[in-house]
Amino acid sequence: MNIGTAILIIGVFALIVWQVKSQRLLKRGAWKRVSKIVLVWLLVIGGSIAALIRYVNWSDNQAQEQAALRVADFNEALRNEGINEYLGLRLGMSSNEVLYNFGSPTIIKPIDSNVEFETRNEAFRLSQRWDYKDATGGTKQVWFDGSGKVRVLSCSGNYSRDCPELGSVEIGDEESSIIAGLGTPTFGPKINDQGLMTIGYGPRTAVVMYWLSKGSVIRLTVMGRAQ
Repeated sequence: MNIGTAILIIGVFALIVWQVKSQRLLKRGAWKRVSKIVLVWLLVIGGSIAALIRYVNWSDNQAQEQAALRVADFNEALRNEGINEYLGLRLGMSSNEVLYNFGSPTIIKPIDSNVEFETRNEAFRLSQRWDYKDATGGTKQVWFDGSGKVRVLSCSGNYSRDCPELGSVEIGDEESSIIAGLGTPTFGPKINDQGLMTIGYGPRTAVVMYWLSKGSVIRLTVMGRAQ
């Protein structure tokens, strides 16, 4: 309930009181008793509304503080050990563990073994990619190396509902909001041959990558190896 609703309720009660008095529907003694009852109810309702407004404001402040703490924790992890988890999975998981958590993939795509992927200082080769397509339009991807261990966790989509946020960043965010929330990137911005911009954060072995197209985030990725 907002302040406007509270004012409306009080106004309705005031209107009822005014009508009763103006139309002389009650005797003078009865009117005094009714007016006292109405006054008590107005005080009760007004106090309840005020308490509710204070609670809503407190709840909003708590939510903002919790969000700020999550961002701070994420930033600290980025600076120290890196982010090794996303989508409820973690880097280094086996394919059996992914099957247990996610079930069978929608698509299994082999990866050209001659193509190298790299973090800041480590190149590695991937063997296959598992795609999980959601009814909402998002696609979650799990990439495995030659030993069958998870090396990349990624989610792409068109709307924020398509993917869980990564840090304070979600699908549709702009480059400026990423930097405002996480600070100066560890590497990038860089535009690849597909016209996608990448912005990265993290230590040498486990990095967070944000992929942007036409100024907005379309993919969130954690890549590297578990610490």
